Amino acid sequence: MGVLKLYAALAARIAQNPSEAVIRPLDDLAAVYSDFSYIGNRKGLESLVRDECTRFKQRLDAIREQEISRLGILDPVTTNLIRVLREKDDLSQVIQTWLGKDWLKDSGVFPDFLLGMDGDASFGNGALLELKDSKEASIASFNSTIPTRYKSLDEVTKITSSALVSNAAKLYDFPLSTTPNYFQHIRPCFYLIRTRAKLDAQVRISLVEGSFFETLPKHKLLQAIWGQILDAAGLTSVERERTMELLGELEQSEIAQSRDIEGASVRPRLRLMAEVHPDGNIHRYAEIPPRTCNLVIKKEQQTNLNWLVQEFRRENISAHVQKIGGEQIVILQNGNQAIRLQVLTINHKRNGEHLVLQLKLDK
Repeated sequence: MGVLKLYAALAARIAQNPSEAVIRPLDDLAAVYSDFSYIGNRKGLESLVRDECTRFKQRLDAIREQEISRLGILDPVTTNLIRVLREKDDLSQVIQTWLGKDWLKDSGVFPDFLLGMDGDASFGNGALLELKDSKEASIASFNSTIPTRYKSLDEVTKITSSALVSNAAKLYDFPLSTTPNYFQHIRPCFYLIRTRAKLDAQVRISLVEGSFFETLPKHKLLQAIWGQILDAAGLTSVERERTMELLGELEQSEIAQSRDIEGASVRPRLRLMAEVHPDGNIHRYAEIPPRTCNLVIKKEQQTNLNWLVQEFRRENISAHVQKIGGEQIVILQNGNQAIRLQVLTINHKRNGEHLVLQLKLDK
């Protein structure tokens, strides 16, 4: 269950009704996808939560007891929770076990959504999805976590100081979650970006791989931040290098936690925020015009059109390439609806080539 399925569902929805690009909350647009193992923004998405939980419960009920007993040897704690869930008939109680007692409130922790995992290693399987909505041309700031291309559930737990996401994922992804290194498994990060959200003639929507924002490894970025601060403090070069090296190894959660200071009546904490540099704003690139819905992924050696079509088909999405007027077009078939996607390459000014699939919205 991967990112291409998410993009195909989003493109089909907007192609059918282009006005939804501006009138719908970004959460609602993301919710056209199903198979979320975690939903953070659930206050306004109660119907989605209930639908997902119904499918989740049906899947658990279909697992044979013999298989559950076998998996109990690998992970007895999770398996016991699964048995408890199988015995519950009240859907609200199942949701409370899955997403927590306060499930009707937005969680406020990163990420906004987590895609469920399955045994088919499709592109973006189990991806983290964060939403960024802006009425302006700039991308909304990252206030909770520095954007990266990959994160594990262990890293999410450290960053947020909460096991809420990991606990939800291990239940939803059962029995895959009983495999070794499940929490250390590196998952791709994607960002659903909308700018000029209220302007019908200027709106842009893009599902962007984290590589468009992470042009330096996070530890190098943090080292550079401390380096500039230490320069301002006037440290000698010897003092600066050693101190910068040590500070650069700090986890983001260690930097941002509240501090108890003897004699102080407040608990100060540092907060890391990240604003997107113009070079990292996909919607400032000429190849991304207004009224488009885009998928943007890092162009690797294997990332070509044949690979892309095969990955769509792995998600049971009918896809083929067509040449029209010298241009290559990817056609997705959604029932009777044919979705035409232009294929572009963008040269990121700081991180190389990225492949773009682009849906142009009808007037």
